Amino acid sequence: MDVPPSANDWPWTDVLDALIAAPDPHRLLFENDRVRVLEVVIEAGAGEPEHTHRWPSVMIVNWPARIRYYERGVPTFESPARDTTPQRLKAVWMDAEGPHSVENIDTPMAHEGIPLPIIQRQLGHAHLGITSIYLQGIDTREIVETVHHRRPPVISASAGLRP
Repeated sequence: MDVPPSANDWPWTDVLDALIAAPDPHRLLFENDRVRVLEVVIEAGAGEPEHTHRWPSVMIVNWPARIRYYERGVPTFESPARDTTPQRLKAVWMDAEGPHSVENIDTPMAHEGIPLPIIQRQLGHAHLGITSIYLQGIDTREIVETVHHRRPPVISASAGLRP
């Protein structure tokens, strides 16, 4: 493990620390002189203010989401679309990070545990882009409840059998 930078080596002020500059998505779980453990939750469609992580950290993300990562307000990374439901809990080792912000670009449905391609099929859309636009402004609870309570197709055990 690298030694965390000393106060003299860190060029940004404490007001940019994640727990001060972006307290809503960051929750401190543990901290000592060697490591900081944060839980980070950024709701679908939301972003966080610019902030820093002065020390190496272990980020525990409740729901690995599609993100857009910004450094000094400039987008530098966007995670690709995915076709499968992501793992629910993810722990990642992070080195110290200068000023950055993260935007969760997932749809609310993906955050609820329903992959966008499944919603696309349920709604009968030919393209994911149509589904993404369609879902904007719709009460996600209603859609989630409908999808979860829909009966699966049933085929008779004797269907297609010849006498």
